Amino acid sequence: MNPIDILSGLSVASILLPEAVAYAAIARLSILAAISALIAGLICYACTGSSRFAIVSPTSSSATLIAAAALSLNPAGSDERAALSYALVILTGIGLLIVSFARLGRLSAFVSRPVLHGFSFALASTIIIKQLPIMLGTGASGSNPLMILINLASASSTWSWWSLITGITALLLLSGFKRYTRLPAAFIVRLVIGIRR
Repeated sequence: MNPIDILSGLSVASILLPEAVAYAAIARLSILAAISALIAGLICYACTGSSRFAIVSPTSSSATLIAAAALSLNPAGSDERAALSYALVILTGIGLLIVSFARLGRLSAFVSRPVLHGFSFALASTIIIKQLPIMLGTGASGSNPLMILINLASASSTWSWWSLITGITALLLLSGFKRYTRLPAAFIVRLVIGIRR
């Protein structure tokens, strides 16, 4: 096997595995669900997709929307919430296959770019804020991003500064590696953070 392919596979795995686990937390699902979704998505795309370069994995937007949709149905517990999430994923997959076979992908062009950019910005901001308690090692929570920020500020005495320094270091390293496009930045940062721990 080509060493470049091995390095590429390790780089992708170093991104997708922790990413999938983080997105499962956003969707309020188990780690098993994250890994299962990752493997199932890759296998399904290998069977139906056409691009050799696309990376298929759970996304932050899908995780957030799944959580919102499942919670809107007022599930009785975690098991029912998980079952609703699985059903939504299966129905969405079937719908996407139908759209693909009917060649209706161009319908997405009717959504204007400002709407898409606004949605993406709001979604990214919400996800970042919801990940801050994990990064700071606190149990702060809230029903919306503003409440999370207020609770985080009030719990500043319980912040884990080592965790905060690690997160900032990872972000700075990723930003610095943008100049070197040939280097597997995420893989290198993952190794550095792993060694520091």
